[in-house]
Amino acid sequence: MIIKALTLAPALLLAGNAAFANVTVADAANWPLTPYICEGDEYLDVRFSPDGEYATIDQMDERILMASIPSASGEQFVAVHPDYSYELATKGNHATLYEAGGAVVLDDCFAGD
Repeated sequence: MIIKALTLAPALLLAGNAAFANVTVADAANWPLTPYICEGDEYLDVRFSPDGEYATIDQMDERILMASIPSASGEQFVAVHPDYSYELATKGNHATLYEAGGAVVLDDCFAGD
């Protein structure tokens, strides 16, 4: 797996992340892992920061840093690096991974016990 060490710059801050912190993909190695099993027996590994402001996903053999954005229901995360267009929507134990424009990448994902 390729792990890109990305650091958030103030210009990349997204709505809802008023308190800037230097967060890198490497930091996520210490965050708790939440494995999801998705439709078609696909897997989605997500690591959420303890404060809930960030997450990483492992997709296409890369670890991608995501930042929380305001959501009316559940949690919504978007990729920080401009080379990625992923969006992750979670609510309870369920998650869906989207590409830009709303195309579903992984659907009906469930984090079970």
